[in-house]
Amino acid sequence: MPREQLQRKPEEEFWSDDAAEELESSQEEASEEDAVRVLASVLPLSARVSSLLFVSSKPLSSEAIAKATKTDVETVEHVLEQLSELYQNETHGFSLREINGSWQFRTAPEAAETIKRLVTPKAKRLSRAAAETLAVVAYKQPVQKADIEAIRGVDALPTLKTLVDAKLIRIVGREDSVGQPALYGTTKQFLERFGLKDLAQLPSIREITELENDPGEVGEAGVSTVTSDGTDEASSESFTDDEA
Repeated sequence: MPREQLQRKPEEEFWSDDAAEELESSQEEASEEDAVRVLASVLPLSARVSSLLFVSSKPLSSEAIAKATKTDVETVEHVLEQLSELYQNETHGFSLREINGSWQFRTAPEAAETIKRLVTPKAKRLSRAAAETLAVVAYKQPVQKADIEAIRGVDALPTLKTLVDAKLIRIVGREDSVGQPALYGTTKQFLERFGLKDLAQLPSIREITELENDPGEVGEAGVSTVTSDGTDEASSESFTDDEA
């Protein structure tokens, strides 16, 4: 047999495509795990959790944070509680708040005036009709259109459509009566916008209706909620309607 036929083939020719992909995948996973271990040894978990919360424009769940940090949920929740207590100190310009089961940094109420000098609210604002209707839905939910109109004394349909489009309210069911009218309730976005952990933390009706007087202020005591990326979350959207 010719010597050329006795020579070994290059090693890569003995690998099937599937085997090669499996090897590459395992190497990538090992590399990622090594990087996480190195990072964990240098940067504490609390610092990594804070970093995630800082860069996120939306509230983060403990599950999402656990996945990103490759840590169990129970440990992450413990760290979140510790951070929340840490930033409750009045010397900080922000706090860590639990909002509808997720977490987000929120600016301190006392800093609202200072923030507004840097972050200018958009001109459009929540109208009186929308603010009043939102207040009725928030405190009476689930509530039907007829009940809202009985309280406000005007047609509520245009305003309800505005609030539904803004994702502040939604249809949560149907009344078990003639015609089965729609029942309205607030949304997850409503809780996020007002910085509420749940509906039990609803602000007073006065605070909600104050939206019409200051377009950039939403949240506890009408405070502008500025996210960690420097944007005014409360004024990032505009809501108006044609109702007088």
